Amino acid sequence: NPMILNLVQNALLTFGRHARPAPEDENLKNSLQDIRRQLEMDYDQPVTLDELATQTGLSVSHFCARFKQVFGSSAIEYLIEQRMQQAAYLLYDRNLKIQDIAKRVGYDDVFHFSKLFKKHHGMSPRALRKQQLGD
Repeated sequence: NPMILNLVQNALLTFGRHARPAPEDENLKNSLQDIRRQLEMDYDQPVTLDELATQTGLSVSHFCARFKQVFGSSAIEYLIEQRMQQAAYLLYDRNLKIQDIAKRVGYDDVFHFSKLFKKHHGMSPRALRKQQLGD
């Protein structure tokens, strides 16, 4: 039946148009990947969602939604993840005070840092250090 064949062809063409990312989607994805790399390298620097959104040309809410859609976590969650991984690594240096580690990963408030650290790693920085060094 030519009518059914025509319907199927039209459906496939429509599907093909939607399945292929538009060039602006590729550009946005590249921008988001650049921001993710920036968060990985400059995890110790203060940053706002407004600044990140501006880099992509999106509103803050649209930026947040797209970042989470592409990477599975929010930009802030991703930044905290980077900071907590680095903090756990720095704990191996027993010459560094917890307060110094907090500053090195971008936190001026050691109590806020410790709270986030415990939430992320399931134990305080001091407890993890003790475990790492086998004390």
